[in-house]
Amino acid sequence: MKKIILAITSLIVLLGLAACNSDEEATEEESTNTENETSNDESNDEEYLNLGDTAEIQSVVGDYNITVNSFELLDEFEGSQPSRDTYILVQFEVENIGDSPIVAEEIYGATIFDTEELSAESAYHYDSIEVFGDEEIQPGETKEGEYIFSHTESNSYTLHINYAMLDSVATNVTYELFVEDASN
Repeated sequence: MKKIILAITSLIVLLGLAACNSDEEATEEESTNTENETSNDESNDEEYLNLGDTAEIQSVVGDYNITVNSFELLDEFEGSQPSRDTYILVQFEVENIGDSPIVAEEIYGATIFDTEELSAESAYHYDSIEVFGDEEIQPGETKEGEYIFSHTESNSYTLHINYAMLDSVATNVTYELFVEDASN
């Protein structure tokens, strides 16, 4: 009988210790989550680049600099009307700063947002848009390209390069484009 009471007492003590240990883990987890939320909040305080600024991109396809040089607002393009209010034509250049060639089309990705947080993806189906094909950009070489978006009218836009990609895949950068800076 003494053995049974000893076993039950030991079991109760063991369960009590496990419960205490579990509380410590929960406290540690809450602390870690709070720290992660804080760091996520800090990362949402993005630093915007302006026209002419160069951003260094580190990505799995290679390292490169990108510079957004100018943009235009257009009522029509190649004889067609935008599906939204206006076309936004963005001119940029990419310089391969890595040691190996980059397949140009693999670095082609941008999303634009207006002040209402509405987004648009770049369109590639226009003949006169300078898009990168499957050509390679050699180390030290610079190529010019264009993005075109159909979007709503706004006072400003934010152009996100590599939007929604993990930082382990590619550096995310954001340019702020003010309508008064449009080249037309």
